Amino acid sequence: MEPLTLRATDIEEMASAFQGWQMEVVQQECGEFRGVLNGLSAAQGRINFYSASINKRVFANGHHLPHSVMFTFISCPTACTWNGEFIDPLKLFVSDAERGMDIDAGPGFVSYSVSVDRGLLQDWFMEEGIPPPLNYNFCLDFTKARRQEAAIALRQVITSAVYRGVFNLTDFKFSLLKALHPLSKEQLSRISINFAPIHESVEMIHEAVRHGKEVNLQNVLEFYGGPVRTFYYNFKRYTGCTPHQYIKNLRLTAVQKMLKMADPNFVGVQEVAYQFGFRHLGQFAKDYNQLFGEMPSHRLRRPALKGNIAQ
Repeated sequence: MEPLTLRATDIEEMASAFQGWQMEVVQQECGEFRGVLNGLSAAQGRINFYSASINKRVFANGHHLPHSVMFTFISCPTACTWNGEFIDPLKLFVSDAERGMDIDAGPGFVSYSVSVDRGLLQDWFMEEGIPPPLNYNFCLDFTKARRQEAAIALRQVITSAVYRGVFNLTDFKFSLLKALHPLSKEQLSRISINFAPIHESVEMIHEAVRHGKEVNLQNVLEFYGGPVRTFYYNFKRYTGCTPHQYIKNLRLTAVQKMLKMADPNFVGVQEVAYQFGFRHLGQFAKDYNQLFGEMPSHRLRRPALKGNIAQ
């Protein structure tokens, strides 16, 4: 099997390389984005390996393949978070497609991931007589565990598959189950228990923006159901910005996405900006440039992205 490699100029291009992925940039540093995605699909598409690396700070929200569970190790020389949890090379982050991921990644970020069809995973647990997790949104912290070799072995299996195309189903199955063995329950912590309501609030905001609706922050606060001060504190800690800034960045991202697809002979920047609630075009252009490092008119004139790497 030959691994696939994609060099991308934005994170959404990276996400679109595999069918079923969705990723939206919410905030990023100015300057050129350079990312590399390596991938390998096995077991008739029921097991997929990925490794992504990027060159600058990006905060993104996304979902991986439907009906799958993703297991991820991450290396990052700067302070990074995954669903609100601080990253360490010996932490295994687990998330299902419904929960998805919120990533605050910095320069030098490299992920080593594998997504497994949920049904296949359940079959493996039953075959080995191992009780499956109650849900697939947690973090296994091996940094202080005596079983670090289990984490290192699984990471090596993922690395061999994604970079060398070396994959053995039996070896992978048992390295994964060994890392998830009940003996490691003392290292298992539910991912961001305090952040779960924040994530649901973030998803509510994304859903509104995707459908071109105005985001009413008061409705979001009522949905959250907790103290306003706690909401603002946890939101800033989880996303790195205030709710108002997050919503504005998300709307700017929606504009950029539409400009990528638009034909400049028929669509103008003003028309797209108005569609997402930007009425003051001077301030809009300034905010857009600050977030993406380019003027919206430059994005509109670029050729539309074509093609992807399918499974």
